[in-house]
Amino acid sequence: INAEYMGGHWSAWSQCTKKCGGGKQSRFRDTLVVPKNGGLKCGVRKQKRACNKQPCPVDCVEGKWKKWGKCSKKCGGGLKERKRPIITPAAHGGRPCQPTERIPCHVQKCPIDCKMSKWGKWTKCSKDCGGGYKERARNILVKEANDGEPCGNTTEVQECNAFPCNNFPHPQNHFMHWGV
Repeated sequence: INAEYMGGHWSAWSQCTKKCGGGKQSRFRDTLVVPKNGGLKCGVRKQKRACNKQPCPVDCVEGKWKKWGKCSKKCGGGLKERKRPIITPAAHGGRPCQPTERIPCHVQKCPIDCKMSKWGKWTKCSKDCGGGYKERARNILVKEANDGEPCGNTTEVQECNAFPCNNFPHPQNHFMHWGV
């Protein structure tokens, strides 16, 4: 009897040996009848194939952090940052690089200095002689806040007409000579 090889059905493919970067998988089939008396030799009983050929993800690799830089503002909320070198950039969906880190700084409110208008004109002297006073004023445009420069005086007083009245010709003195 010349028995010929009879192969069975193929098994399912095995799990790939790698998840990425090119692995291998195989499958087998059983021999149903072993060849005898000069029958044909058994055919291929094992198959192999490549699998998961896509490149593996490469996570970013970064160096050590450098020192923190200066704050971008002196007050009112700035940012300061630090950086680190990239040793290996991310590829194929790996963890991305984060070479820069920023944090808030100088978050306290900024001082606001007082701002005032220009001085107004002097008023007329309160007396024609014998020492009077005159004054002028200005307004506060912006009040100081958060330890800003404070406002100065809003009024200013100055002496005027300090000479004695007996040397000053007054309209009433003119009539006194005529014996009014």
